[in-house]
Amino acid sequence: MTNLWCHPGLRSSSPVRQAQDRLWRGSMHLVFALFLAFFFVACSDNDSDVTTPPSNDSSSSVCNDCEDGSSSSVTPQSSSSSKVPEPVEGSSSSTISSSSPVTLATPCKTETVDSCEYGELTDDRDGKKYKTVKIGDQWWMAENLNYETGSSDCFSYGNPNCVKYGRLYAWGDAMDSAGTWSTNGKGCGRFGKDCSPIYPVRGICPNGWHLPDTTEWGTLLAAVGGREIAGKKLKSMSGWYDYKGEKGGGTDDFGFSALPAGLLGDDGYYDEGEAAYFWSSVQRRSLDAYEVFLCNQWDKAEMSKFTGSKDYLISVRCIKDDASKSSSSVTPQSSSSSKVPEPVEESSSSLVEPSSSSSVTLATPCKTDSTDTCEYGELVDDRNGQAYKTVKIGDQWWMAENLNFRTDSSFCYNDSAEYCEKYGRLYMWGAASSACPSGWHLPDTTEWKTLINAVGGQSTAGNVLKSMSGRNSSDNGTDDFGFSALPTGYRNEDGDYFDEGSDPDFWSSTENGNSYAYHMDLGSGDYAYLGCIYKVDGFSVRCVKD
Repeated sequence: MTNLWCHPGLRSSSPVRQAQDRLWRGSMHLVFALFLAFFFVACSDNDSDVTTPPSNDSSSSVCNDCEDGSSSSVTPQSSSSSKVPEPVEGSSSSTISSSSPVTLATPCKTETVDSCEYGELTDDRDGKKYKTVKIGDQWWMAENLNYETGSSDCFSYGNPNCVKYGRLYAWGDAMDSAGTWSTNGKGCGRFGKDCSPIYPVRGICPNGWHLPDTTEWGTLLAAVGGREIAGKKLKSMSGWYDYKGEKGGGTDDFGFSALPAGLLGDDGYYDEGEAAYFWSSVQRRSLDAYEVFLCNQWDKAEMSKFTGSKDYLISVRCIKDDASKSSSSVTPQSSSSSKVPEPVEESSSSLVEPSSSSSVTLATPCKTDSTDTCEYGELVDDRNGQAYKTVKIGDQWWMAENLNFRTDSSFCYNDSAEYCEKYGRLYMWGAASSACPSGWHLPDTTEWKTLINAVGGQSTAGNVLKSMSGRNSSDNGTDDFGFSALPTGYRNEDGDYFDEGSDPDFWSSTENGNSYAYHMDLGSGDYAYLGCIYKVDGFSVRCVKD
């Protein structure tokens, strides 16, 4: 079963593409159902007491993502190292040491002993009681929320599943976009609409508790040992499908007891027994929001970057308000609490916020609406004579325009030559790898990270690298350094085009296995993201000087 949210080829900014993927998955469900019917008729006398998922074919895995363990054959351009450039996700474990400000939690539960510190929460709205648990310095609900709203649902329309798993909520419901219980998340419900909540956001949670932001989720993952093992530590011991003969459940070392409640998408219910999804209070773009994702096929916990549509229904776990920071669940924790919490990947990646002591040379902003003092040059491609503007940013020279050299497996947006003139060509990864002019090359992830750090860090790089005009919305950039990233859109493996006027995406030379490679995404908002995606997709190319 292909997971709509963590699948590397799926773009959260493209609802059309999501629909295509869901249609494909629905067809696979039908084919598989027919196969099961035949199988059970033929093998009805074959009993088994092993919990088995509907399918364990890794080619259609609910948990399919870019990290398949394959080593990359790409060699970085620098002669100082033969090591493959480390992808941004490669160092994204939140593993911490005793010197970390996060309080490490002590495992308190085994199959025979449970010494965790529990409590009880009574929701004064409907009288429901919930088990709670202290993990590190945080108090969490140890069960999923089951407060009924008009648009929440039980998995597969079954009330017994609400008792078992709690209810499933769209992001707007989880945020209390109607402002019924607080005003901190008011107006954050509509798909495709940006909002600016005030943190903490009580949302749909009981009084004195709130919907966790990405920082609070990151603290939990760090407290239980880091992202790479947090899934195993937080998943319940039972209720999960096994995968390829391996236990799909966890050890539940801290009493969090995450159950695989699945989700409700546009065309049905999916992933019960295979995956647990929990909302955060932080949107990524107007279309989607961050969620924490646990899967029966691995031990890690993901804070997804290409995340769930706000319209999808998933689970909610609430976290207790910090009384030392707020006297009310509807009051910001501090005077600066309206700032969007940093996603967990921000602090766990090797994209750092540079300072004057950083080894990266910080670039000086050189462009405004009225002045442009950036250091430019010109590159002439000796293959076809085309000239490109170049710009120096920090210690690097970059093309200040997208490559427009025609190769096999390269395309003009919408197959129209006018878009090649405007945006340059879109390349499949294989073509991009050898497309740059002599003396220049496709940047690896290390070189992209150097650029991002030189212009101020991941949290602002998207804004300062994007062009001042050209986007369909008001989300243009400031182009402080003359990089002038244009909203070119992309081409998918089926030959369809999406997001012109919205997204600039650029290939890196760093692979992740046979099917995926890393790309730089300068989507909506101020952030810059290194993520992985199918090599057969078509993205823009910016070359960096040797």
